[in-house]
Amino acid sequence: MENHDLHSKPTQQPASGGFQVVSGQPAGEFQKVSHISGKEDTGVPVMADLSLNAKHRTGVRTFWMVLLVLAGVVLLLAAALGVLEWREHNSQSSGASVQLTLEQPPVSETESTSLDGGLSTEEIAAAAEDSVVGVITASLNSSGDGYITNSQGSGVILTSDSYIVTNAHVIGTADDANQTYLPAERIVVYFHNGESVDASLIAFDTNTDLAVIKVEVQQELTPAQLGDPDALVLGERVVAIGNPGGISLSGTITQGIVSGLDRTVTVGKVGGDQIPCIQTDAAINTGNSGGALLNKYGQVVGIVAIKMGDSYENIGFAIPMDLVKSVAEELISHGNVLLGRVRIGITYTTITQEMSSLYGVPAGLRIVEVDSESDCAGKLQPGDIVTAMDGSSVTDSDNIDPILQTKVPGDPLVLTVYRADENGEGYKTISIALMGEG
Repeated sequence: MENHDLHSKPTQQPASGGFQVVSGQPAGEFQKVSHISGKEDTGVPVMADLSLNAKHRTGVRTFWMVLLVLAGVVLLLAAALGVLEWREHNSQSSGASVQLTLEQPPVSETESTSLDGGLSTEEIAAAAEDSVVGVITASLNSSGDGYITNSQGSGVILTSDSYIVTNAHVIGTADDANQTYLPAERIVVYFHNGESVDASLIAFDTNTDLAVIKVEVQQELTPAQLGDPDALVLGERVVAIGNPGGISLSGTITQGIVSGLDRTVTVGKVGGDQIPCIQTDAAINTGNSGGALLNKYGQVVGIVAIKMGDSYENIGFAIPMDLVKSVAEELISHGNVLLGRVRIGITYTTITQEMSSLYGVPAGLRIVEVDSESDCAGKLQPGDIVTAMDGSSVTDSDNIDPILQTKVPGDPLVLTVYRADENGEGYKTISIALMGEG
């Protein structure tokens, strides 16, 4: 494959050898990180907030505010048209549909090469290394005649026809102050064999910090074997593969254990949701973003997304593969995500275990107001205490997000509700249909 320098404007070139480019052009062979202009890697964001991001909505009904809202709608419509034009230009997802499969841990009758019953670390690395790629983004310099590297991260090949998942914060620039997100002007995928090619952005979702990109090559790629994160147990051996520090350290293997499960953390840099993640002590560094977290059988069970701040060591998090699977399928098929974009239709206060003991009522979510347009209207009332959703206890607000992450608007949600009767007690089971956001 003939390569060109990232710093020069790409020109159409025939490809030879290695990956045969179908559309676009091969990407330049990258220099070592220290020689690349621009930042080394926006990489793994430092995780600072473990608390629920409460959303408060207030309505303003004055005449002037209505006019401002109408003006805002006009601007939003104009922006939406721009986004649609961008998606039409960049998206390869039109008519595409992908069904990903999560494999269960294998049951082997042969003797394992590892003491814990799985593959050896060497076997895991050999099996998965071709399925983990480098992802580099760049933007035109001020003169418009070359590119400046913005970030270097990692990605995991999902399908043999070139769909790749990575983090949204790897392929875009976030402005936390203005809560905005801008996809990169150029995305390059760097393969394990050293070859590289430009990629197209299919779609991204800042709520889950996930994005899908695609390359156009003639050869089939080697997709990762995807594993079920629900099969993980505390203390199980895991392996991380990615590019800490960028391409100069591509394909770095680190090993650790599952340090925690269902750790609720806020992902991404703009508008990120709270997601129940896998915690690991495998070394996670800047550039591992979007890379693979594999179980002891070599199955990718999570996409590395975040680490604790500089004051901590060996505390990293990965987005579980069941959520990655659902989001990636929706991004490829629809270009957006409905999953987890739901509301129940209530406002509430939290009754903690301490308050429960003090006041003699169940711990849970005490309803303050019911949205008259929701399916809760007529079924729930202020004063009700929701103690469980779909059979899972909701003793505080942090329990809600992991349940709603699996839902789309219209899905049922079964609530266990305490409502005091004339005897001062009484539980009801109430099923409601979830609303969409907005």
